[in-house]
Amino acid sequence: MPRSDRNLGPITITKIRIDREKARLAKVATELGYENTQHMLHELYVVQNVSIAKISARLFTPYRTLYRTMLALGIKIKSRGGRNNVRTEITAELLAEIARDGVAAVAERLGVEPSTFSARLKRTKGEPNA
Repeated sequence: MPRSDRNLGPITITKIRIDREKARLAKVATELGYENTQHMLHELYVVQNVSIAKISARLFTPYRTLYRTMLALGIKIKSRGGRNNVRTEITAELLAEIARDGVAAVAERLGVEPSTFSARLKRTKGEPNA
């Protein structure tokens, strides 16, 4: 980096890294037959549902740099999701089912880890949502 860039601050340095990475990824995208970087990352992340961690490993790009590059390109980052991201409304019927079958059995039917489901019940004090 030229001497004048040494004291630019963390925000400018990050922008420089993102711009440099965008340029490198543009070459990679072209070599792989994609129209541009945005199209390549959209295809991998949104269409093929490949995680950012796996994309960063495939493209030899640091995770945070790829994450910031995707944001800069306007690609919407998904929530972590998964099994414990399921929203469950606590109803009187659900509480009756828990009383009958137990927390673990109901959690499994709902596709939630029993410990996560139990913690949710404790937070709501076992009362139905109003």
